[in-house]
This record gives sequence, C-alpha cells and structure tokens, in this order.
Amino acid sequence: MYTMRTQRERLWIKYDIEKIGVREFRSELPKYLYGETPVEVLRHGHTVGFYFPVKQGSKSADIAALQAVAAQFEYLLSQKGISEDDIVREFRQMCEADRANQRKDLDK
Repeated sequence: MYTMRTQRERLWIKYDIEKIGVREFRSELPKYLYGETPVEVLRHGHTVGFYFPVKQGSKSADIAALQAVAAQFEYLLSQKGISEDDIVREFRQMCEADRANQRKDLDK
C-alpha cells in the first residue's frame, strides 16, 4: 500500500497498488480493466509498468480521474527516486539515439 500526499489538494490518500507479474496481468486482464485497484506490473521482479484504472464518466470526472492518476504517478516516481528532469533527460537521449539511427539508415 502506498500513502501519498497530493500537492494540489494537500490530502493524504491511500492507494492499494497490487504488484503482479506480466503473465498474470495478461491472463487476468479483464479483472484489472474493470477493477478499481492500480497495478504495478513486474517482469522478473523489476517494474515494467503501471496500470491505473479510470472510470468512464463526464468530462469533469475524466479530468479528476486523470489528475488522481498524475498524483499517483508523481508519488511512485518519488518513491523510486526519479525526478521529472530524469524523465526529460532520458526522453531526449532516446530521441537523439533514434535520430542517429535514422541518419545511419539513410546513409546506407
């Protein structure tokens, strides 16, 4: 269970985040798609992704749900010691590597 404090609302919110393997996530996908519990998906004990279910609703409900997911994600990143700058840096490195590979392919 993760306990987090959202910066916008200044509230403590508890989220039960279930940790499961990729195979279980795949085989039990409908359970997680229609459930309400966020899931951390693991492969060989390492996190490969998160799934945050969002209920269908009005536009304002969708915005509120996305804000809640953003707060959950922000908290999880802080727990892993990852900053927004780290994400941006890695994204830029990946884009540059992709451009370099495209240039190599054009030179062939």
